Amino acid sequence: MIARIRKKIQMRAAEFTALVVQGLFASASTFVYEVVFFHIAQDEWGFIRLFYNVIKYLTFFIPARLDDYFKTTFLRTSQNKFYEWIADGLALSIHQVPIYIASAMIFGIGTEKIILISIIYLVDNFVFGGLYGILLKWMREKFITKTANL
Repeated sequence: MIARIRKKIQMRAAEFTALVVQGLFASASTFVYEVVFFHIAQDEWGFIRLFYNVIKYLTFFIPARLDDYFKTTFLRTSQNKFYEWIADGLALSIHQVPIYIASAMIFGIGTEKIILISIIYLVDNFVFGGLYGILLKWMREKFITKTANL
């Protein structure tokens, strides 16, 4: 029983850490396309990102569950890295894009900007989503192996 609880805690820590690291890489690109290209004020961008990140990190386990679901349901035993990358991007997009849309709407960003940024965000998630999958797998291995050997 305690071992099972410990493993769940380790899994959640790995999932949270993977999402944080992925988020740090993604923040630079979101700043560029939201502030530089779409002219969202920096203070407005900060408030949107703060609200977005609070919700995203409170629900950190969702993309990991989606990622696991997509990989077990659609890939089964396939080791095709391209499809794994797609599953990672899809999991991130399903989790993060609705949070972004809600955050932007709350802070009064125009509909046209929200649609265009969401499309770019989808592309961004699919291009860099595989990094999340690699991080997630690596973090799970490190957290579970490291703490199991203590």
